[in-house]
Amino acid sequence: MSRKTEVERNEGDDTIAEEWGWKLGITEKKAFAGVVWMLPLASGFLLALLYYAAAPAILLFVALVPLFLFLDRCRTWESPLWGGFLAACPFYLANLLFLLEVRWFGFLSSEALFMQALYGVAAIAGGLLGALFALTAYFLWRRHWTMLFVIPALWILFQEVLVRWVQFDLTWSYLGYLTETITPVRQLAALSGVVGLDFLIIWGNIAVVLTILAFQSDRQRVTHFFTKIAPVIVLTLAGAGLLFWSYSRSAAGLREGEAITVTVMNTEHGAPVKSFYDEPYQGLLKEALGESPDIILFPESIFEVQHGDSETSPEALSRQLSDIAGNDFDGAILFGGYRSELDGTLYNSFFLWEGGSITDIYDKRYLVPFAEYRPRYLERFSPQTITMYTPGSNERVLQGASSPPMGVTICQEVIYPESSREAVRQGAELLVSGANDGFVDQVALLQKVAPTDVPWLYLLEHRIARFRAIEGGRYLVRSTKIGTASIIAPDGSDVVRLTSGESSLETRDVILREGFTPFVRFGSAPLMVFSTVIVGFALSREGKSRMRLWSQKK
Repeated sequence: MSRKTEVERNEGDDTIAEEWGWKLGITEKKAFAGVVWMLPLASGFLLALLYYAAAPAILLFVALVPLFLFLDRCRTWESPLWGGFLAACPFYLANLLFLLEVRWFGFLSSEALFMQALYGVAAIAGGLLGALFALTAYFLWRRHWTMLFVIPALWILFQEVLVRWVQFDLTWSYLGYLTETITPVRQLAALSGVVGLDFLIIWGNIAVVLTILAFQSDRQRVTHFFTKIAPVIVLTLAGAGLLFWSYSRSAAGLREGEAITVTVMNTEHGAPVKSFYDEPYQGLLKEALGESPDIILFPESIFEVQHGDSETSPEALSRQLSDIAGNDFDGAILFGGYRSELDGTLYNSFFLWEGGSITDIYDKRYLVPFAEYRPRYLERFSPQTITMYTPGSNERVLQGASSPPMGVTICQEVIYPESSREAVRQGAELLVSGANDGFVDQVALLQKVAPTDVPWLYLLEHRIARFRAIEGGRYLVRSTKIGTASIIAPDGSDVVRLTSGESSLETRDVILREGFTPFVRFGSAPLMVFSTVIVGFALSREGKSRMRLWSQKK
């Protein structure tokens, strides 16, 4: 290393230490500079812990404070790039684990090695997006109250436009999902969806950062905080509270209808069976019929339904249900199955049976990458053993002559905010979901590693389903093959929750609802427009300011 480079490095350490108010020797300055780089890494690891519910959810509102404090002290463009990368990588390594769990190929097969490589590449891509976000935030950053809106708006645009692309359009990375245990916060999803909760979380982190910076600075900065920043924080919180209070008082125009009885179940049986005469489904059906419910909900993919086959065709399954249910049952039965058309086209479907026949079918529209389809831009390299399903194009609502309109999601479709909004706008008065939260081969392996609980397999989609109930303003009923079956109230609370461990079912009353929440009516469009305008204005202002400084220096 040349002497000039060493001098420059020492000067950089001086700058970092001085910015933080430390008077240190050369050795201490180098050590301190290394500790500062731990700040973005701390944000990343804290978000990863929160994602697995291994830390109190309230920490969401300070999790990114170390990263933003780091950005405030950066003086060159390289530092925010590396800081953003260090913060994003741990989170995406946790968040993208679905790529390893979406289908079991075996330990050292070529397919497994491909998925492991893809997992690493996708995590690095997420890290690069974090670096780009941090660099843009650094470009826009100033110790001013406007950051309370600029940085959250920037986060929303990155989340909606770029991050979903890295995650193959899946939405597990929304920070808003991690607020599901904070009841007053999760209720706000009825206003702007889970995306709005992301905005609120980043807003809270920026508020904490501006407060810390104000009290680290001189008296003038403290005065600026109390006269400019603190009033904006108070007024924003008061406005949000008033808005939600008025929405709660008026119930946003939602109208309650009749009460019906619904049976949900956790079957603890992963593989499809041949008929309703097979266990555990015949036993569960007979037990459910003893409760005389209006609707019996089975999980997804419990059959391989083949048109033209004498044993597994829709007509054959319909006859089996008629035989077991008898003439006294006048309710509806919903069940899932892999459906094969005569031309070989495959669908992951949900069937509505009532009055002795199958009266309606919904075909899954949002398929799971690398389990149900191969993404086009990776089709050449993806495992060829993946069964290719066709996405459905029919409406999401199932309705029979005597059953209410029901909005259906199959398995991971429940993670999409647009799924419940779409169903309610099509007239759904109840949301239903059939799922399989676990993958049979991996459950046995992971239970050896963590025998008490596997949150990823058993709780993740249940936690997300709470937000679909809140956003849609409807009860959501959910049956699983392996995982967490539940009945969720419109406020996101659990009416019933059946955890994995043994085959079981539960029957409860739910209330049908009509009307739209603000999210169903407007979606995330107002927030996206607001974010675009705010970020566009901030970029324009900062660009003009820097051009002016550049011209003056020239």
